[in-house]
Amino acid sequence: MATVEKDEILKLAKLSKLTFTDEEIEKFQEDMQSIISFADMINKANCKEAEVLHVESAPPLRPDVVKKSISQEDVLANAPEKDGGYFVLPRRNV
Repeated sequence: MATVEKDEILKLAKLSKLTFTDEEIEKFQEDMQSIISFADMINKANCKEAEVLHVESAPPLRPDVVKKSISQEDVLANAPEKDGGYFVLPRRNV
């Protein structure tokens, strides 16, 4: 079984633009290892003799009916700032 290395967690953190303490990295290693172990267990399960589950038809969905909606002008009426039919939002520094 493959193990999750610290550098793999650091690579995921970098791709996610996140930073973690050493304790958090160790916890993520353990969690990822548990997830991979569970996936391995599922892959090894013998499903050849499993009975197929037949589900009765689902309840009917409501009909897809077009209804009157709020106009763009009404939606934007109370917007503090708008441009060309769109809301203008302040930029956030992430």
